[in-house]
Amino acid sequence: MTQQAEATAETRKPVVTCRDVNKWFGRFHALRGVSVDIYEGETVVIFGPSGSSKSTFLRTLNRLEPHDAGEIVVDGVTLDHQVHNLHAVRANVGMVFQQFNLFPHLTVRRNITLAPQVVRHQARKDAEVHALHLLERVGIPELIDAYPGDLSGGQQQRVAIARALAMVPKILLLDEPTSALDPESIRDVMAIISELASTGMTMIIVTHEMGFAREAADRLLFFADGQIVEQGTPEQIFGAPREERTRQFLSQIL
Repeated sequence: MTQQAEATAETRKPVVTCRDVNKWFGRFHALRGVSVDIYEGETVVIFGPSGSSKSTFLRTLNRLEPHDAGEIVVDGVTLDHQVHNLHAVRANVGMVFQQFNLFPHLTVRRNITLAPQVVRHQARKDAEVHALHLLERVGIPELIDAYPGDLSGGQQQRVAIARALAMVPKILLLDEPTSALDPESIRDVMAIISELASTGMTMIIVTHEMGFAREAADRLLFFADGQIVEQGTPEQIFGAPREERTRQFLSQIL
């Protein structure tokens, strides 16, 4: 557990606050009154059955999916229809997707350096030095001038992580980052994410990798039917879940 996450509730401050968040797709009520605080330095894993709106919730935290009711505050900024608020949040919240979402026509170098140059007005040389450092961190510096189409899925996801880190985010969102990978690549990518967790970066991760959740998460949120059914430490959730719905789900996957 990170040093920040071990701090007492009195000294920690939430970097994400959700209050009674609701989301509809037509008549489908996807998020049903979700309320939660995420604290600085926490690694929070969201898990649950398919169709429980885990990814939808994650995407509301940087307004890739606008919520319809309730309140979301990220790093002190309320997510609403104000464009400047949206830009302020997205500048400090990184996102890693299931399907990598790299620009296929750009090299790895440009995929990583584009946003820091455009959004943060970073000098090209500085952005490229940082990109190489990040690729070294994820173990593929030799691929800096390759194109995404020449990379394996695991390599593409490493680039996607490096791209998200290039903006020096305060919060990193990861939406099932290993779902499109083979078993060996899953181990490699989860090792990188575990290393990030050990540094104290605030991360919110939707994943079915329960081994990672048990070892690296500070807190688990169990989603079902668009709600947080239960939350707790890995020890509590895996050892003595309080809710029958949680017990049923865990009995099917463990």
